[in-house]
Amino acid sequence: MQGRYLKDKKQFMQTVLDYSNENKIDVALLCINEALEVGPDDQKLYMIRSALLMRAGKFKEALVDIDYLLKTLKSKNNELKKNKVFCLYELGEFKKAHSFLKKSTLKRDDSVETRCLKGIIFHKIGLIDEAKKAFHSVAIEPYDDKDLHVSSLYAQALIRLGEYKEAIAFLNAKNIKKTYYYLSVSRGDALWGIKNPDAREQYLQAIELNPHSADAFYGFGNVLLGENSEAALRHYEEALRLRPNDPDIQVAIKKAKAPKDLSDEKKEVPATSKSKYPKEMVEVDVPNDHNCLFWSFIMAYLLPTLNDKKEFEKSYTLLVGDAETYWLNDGTELVVNDMNTRDAVYNLLKSYDCAKNSKIYRNENLLNIRHVMRHRIVHEESKSFSNEHKQVIADDVSKENWDHYSHWMNQKNTWGGQAEIMGMSNMIQISIRVFSKGYDAEYKYEGSDKTLYLVYTNVSQGDKLGNHYHYLLDEKLYKKHCLNKTSPRFFQKEESEPDDDLLTLLQTMGHQF
Repeated sequence: MQGRYLKDKKQFMQTVLDYSNENKIDVALLCINEALEVGPDDQKLYMIRSALLMRAGKFKEALVDIDYLLKTLKSKNNELKKNKVFCLYELGEFKKAHSFLKKSTLKRDDSVETRCLKGIIFHKIGLIDEAKKAFHSVAIEPYDDKDLHVSSLYAQALIRLGEYKEAIAFLNAKNIKKTYYYLSVSRGDALWGIKNPDAREQYLQAIELNPHSADAFYGFGNVLLGENSEAALRHYEEALRLRPNDPDIQVAIKKAKAPKDLSDEKKEVPATSKSKYPKEMVEVDVPNDHNCLFWSFIMAYLLPTLNDKKEFEKSYTLLVGDAETYWLNDGTELVVNDMNTRDAVYNLLKSYDCAKNSKIYRNENLLNIRHVMRHRIVHEESKSFSNEHKQVIADDVSKENWDHYSHWMNQKNTWGGQAEIMGMSNMIQISIRVFSKGYDAEYKYEGSDKTLYLVYTNVSQGDKLGNHYHYLLDEKLYKKHCLNKTSPRFFQKEESEPDDDLLTLLQTMGHQF
């Protein structure tokens, strides 16, 4: 790709654009990064990369490129400045965005995009009258551009004025077939404004397209609030983690945490007044990559079996199934239970250092186990779940929307919760106990004399780890697997470790290079 860039820059740019249009954002970014190695002063490459990073939800990284370009170009490039404001908005830096709008040439810019951005930022910092004026100035003018991003912002202006039906009509009239996360958010906001349940699907699509979108998690939390405040709270807290200091999200969290009649609580999970770990147990962390529940379960379940190869093989088979291969819904075939794979996983775990633990979670065999376990819980075991379990699922989403829920849970970066823990317990026939601040929950499996111990931390309760699962391990077993005795027990991401492969889920954004 470096050679193609040096030989024909125009053709190279077209190739990158083609990858983007084919939703291969990760490939497009790889091409740009390779080209920058031989053309580090090519400002066009930085412009393209910043746009791709925005589509990927990597707003901090995009902002670095944008600031570099604004400093280098020293021009009135308003498109870059608009992108900077949007990145600051997504990052929750509302005051910085407002200050930049006042000081930059955007102060005199009268484009639809800039007026929409001003209205959104004014609203977030409490300038409600100014926000309404900005939105009104947009709403009174027809907008007929095909840019997905600006179309999304125009719809937001209508939504903020309470003109939900007009926003829906506007988005439907454009007959936009491409997918872009903020467009899905705007559709969801418009639909939920008239309490249309189709909003749920739009928010789920937005989360799939961009797992870093605070607006998508906030919107989905609004949908869930009437069904179950705890489920809504989890989504609000994730939104606040992604965009700290957002006043709308903070209000929503207070609403979700408002006291309620304890007599209406579900009785499936008994609670105690205060969690206390069993003696001789040690906390061990896993990556906070939205798969933490599944990683915790795999490690807490398999590590204690390593002293007996036959016990390991029996437990391993309960986890991934009897068949040597497993077919995912998308047609991918994973080899997970042949002799070579079992031996490889056994040896991998035998040499595992749980105090220096980042590389193991990038192991292909372990990733495949996680994929298969997730799919088995959602698809195979859901057919035999008890009515009690189905009711727990209904706490997170209504039964009618099981198809949406199962599709969402099958995505590799979707966190699990109470329903998935019960599914795990049923699938491998073991009891699971979850500790958290102020309470603990136990999922008993009749006839099992074994219990797995997990820990759930919660950002609303002041936990520094945020909303996150990790696991408890017997101290003797921990010492056996803790080769580096001075390392911390909590997950420390290596500097060279790449971010989780989320970009393959993302679609092309409307902005052109």
